Amino acid sequence: MPKGQGSSKPALAAGNEHRPNRARHWWAIASVIFISAMLRPAVSGVGPLLGEISHSLKLAPAQTSLLASLPVLCFGLGAFLGPYISGKLGLARAFTWMLVLLTIGIAIRPWFGYNALLTISVLVTLGIAVSNVLFPAMIRVEFPGKVARMTAVYTTLLAVFAAAAAVFAVPLDSALNGWRGSLAAWALPGVLAVVTWLMTAKQVEQAHPSLNQVAAGGDRHVWLHPVTWSLVGFFGLQSMNFYCMLNWLPSILETKGFTQAEAGNLLGLVTIVGVPAGLLITANLAKFKSLPVVAVLISLVTAAGVFLMFGGAAVTVIGGLIAGLGLACSFPLSLALIALKAHDQKQTTLLSAVSQGFGYLIAALGTFAMGYSFSLTGGWGVGLAIVGGAGLIQAAIGWYAAGKHTL
Repeated sequence: MPKGQGSSKPALAAGNEHRPNRARHWWAIASVIFISAMLRPAVSGVGPLLGEISHSLKLAPAQTSLLASLPVLCFGLGAFLGPYISGKLGLARAFTWMLVLLTIGIAIRPWFGYNALLTISVLVTLGIAVSNVLFPAMIRVEFPGKVARMTAVYTTLLAVFAAAAAVFAVPLDSALNGWRGSLAAWALPGVLAVVTWLMTAKQVEQAHPSLNQVAAGGDRHVWLHPVTWSLVGFFGLQSMNFYCMLNWLPSILETKGFTQAEAGNLLGLVTIVGVPAGLLITANLAKFKSLPVVAVLISLVTAAGVFLMFGGAAVTVIGGLIAGLGLACSFPLSLALIALKAHDQKQTTLLSAVSQGFGYLIAALGTFAMGYSFSLTGGWGVGLAIVGGAGLIQAAIGWYAAGKHTL
């Protein structure tokens, strides 16, 4: 480890001297809650309304597909902007601007036709991707002694609010006179996120003045270290498996005799079933004797669930639930490892950007490959083999990624 990087540890430890400032601590916790509440509904709240949006705006199938498929790609591309924006503005100001622009974008995007909806949705998704990168750095700075636990909290909240947006999209549509009001309603958590973060940032600057100092250049050490690329692989493959399930599980279930409504309900169950386990595992990472074993077991659970989906209808449901358990645990673990492997805020931001940037591109490629395999073969066997095999590769990469080595 380069000498200059090791010096950041005492600085982080020194931040604990400011922990008695309980006001800052509680504002930070409120920020985590409301930021989590705005980062996923802007995406997950669209799917249930796509039919109505398409009918209302008289969209062609290609336009509807584009509106549905861009988020994963934008998550990857937008992540690379995180270090640049943080380097120019400092972490606190960068987060402030992202939250303000996201709130405005979410509020205005439904009201000006398809082109505005698509363009602003792309910008919103890019902003979410930048915020995804900044979040681990914020957690590391504000909760230096509880990185794993707070990572577990916010990843759980992300899953809960994503599911809530999908569940309440149609009721909000009815209550607010259409899909436009339903989409715009998720700007309200954004307003609360901006307020709580401004209060947090004001006090964080006093405790951590370096948060608003601009960073100089990139960190070549991060780009070249094998830990970085192991995290790219682990994050990317678990993201790929998740988005493959999110996009194609309903279609798989329908080919096995389930109705569209049943397939949608089962998808909701699969996405939420493992969240409590993911919270418990990530919040207690320090208690495990071997994190590599945890990473491998989680990955194998995902792979086993996917391979069970080669069976009949009932076995496919069981396999989906098992895969959902593994996926719900691997996502918070991958983000916790990003925060734990770096030595300072700058490294955390860059490591987060590289891992999520390339990781989401892997996810987008895999999600496309699974769907394309169906168009070529007329069945889901090849696609399931791709996802199950990816789970096995994820286990091998996870063994190294979760090891004791750091940047």
